[in-house]
Amino acid sequence: MSKQFINTIAGMLLISLLISACQPGTVESPTTVPTNTAQAATATALPPTATPPATSELPAPADAYQPKIHVDQPIRFAVGPLDLSQEGSVIRGERDRYTLSLLSSEILSVVISSLEGNASFSILGPDQNPLPGTEEYKETIQWSIIAPADGEYAILVAPTRGNATYTLKVQVSAP
Repeated sequence: MSKQFINTIAGMLLISLLISACQPGTVESPTTVPTNTAQAATATALPPTATPPATSELPAPADAYQPKIHVDQPIRFAVGPLDLSQEGSVIRGERDRYTLSLLSSEILSVVISSLEGNASFSILGPDQNPLPGTEEYKETIQWSIIAPADGEYAILVAPTRGNATYTLKVQVSAP
């Protein structure tokens, strides 16, 4: 037999195996999932599994990303409105944190500028969660809000790419 004939036969066998593998067949389900309460009584039970611990008992993931805080500076001011302009620089993977105490209904305005347009901020409320609209992935550069609650707020400055040199302007005023 010629080599070409053998290659042709082998190719045809391979194609027929591939085609037969692609043909629909019956797949048996190992369990039945109930779709309503009437069927729940007749459904096949799933094997028992270990009960997961309560949320408070779960350890924090070892690989959870926590950026390094480069600057941690409280903002304090005397009686009267706050008007602060702060220059700084932050490198990739780090954050500068500025904290200040606010009373509910005070107006907080924050603006950041940078030479290369690569600095942004997020604002954390007293519960340490980002205020809506200032989450880190939103790359906020200007924000104004009426403080929803009394407490300590944090402004986290981060570079959006590379390192950033910035000017942060913070104003707090009465409503």
